[in-house]
Amino acid sequence: MARRIENIRNIGIIAHIDAGKTTVTERMLFYSGAKHRVGMVDKGTTETDDDPEEQERGITIYAACVTFDWKDSHINLLDTPGHVDFTAEVERCLRVLDGAVVVFSARGLSSSTRWTGREPISSGSWTISAIGCGRIPWQSRSRSVRDRHTWMIHSRQ
Repeated sequence: MARRIENIRNIGIIAHIDAGKTTVTERMLFYSGAKHRVGMVDKGTTETDDDPEEQERGITIYAACVTFDWKDSHINLLDTPGHVDFTAEVERCLRVLDGAVVVFSARGLSSSTRWTGREPISSGSWTISAIGCGRIPWQSRSRSVRDRHTWMIHSRQ
């Protein structure tokens, strides 16, 4: 099926390790109808973490692209690694993105999230923020929102 290039979007999911990037990716695939079941990182059943080492360690090592349709757009979604050792993999992905979803952990901001989250903003790409709360107490969640808001203001200056 031929697609019009103006309807194709390259979107990256970026954040530090264990912020919930792959979980957000799985939910996007599920709610778009591309998957009938949500994969779980802890069980090694996610679409993007298919390397045996990724499944064993429960982290993303290699950036992976999954696709789905949403309304009139075709989305190429890049799930990127969060561990600082794989920063070069994230940098490669940032070059091709139309925009990014930056996932902030409710546990607080890490230096790698500050760096990778600043890149799409400084390049003029649109950015959406999401907070991965998981099993975090409400007090920590509100602190994370406050920290993220302060960080976003300073990143744009």
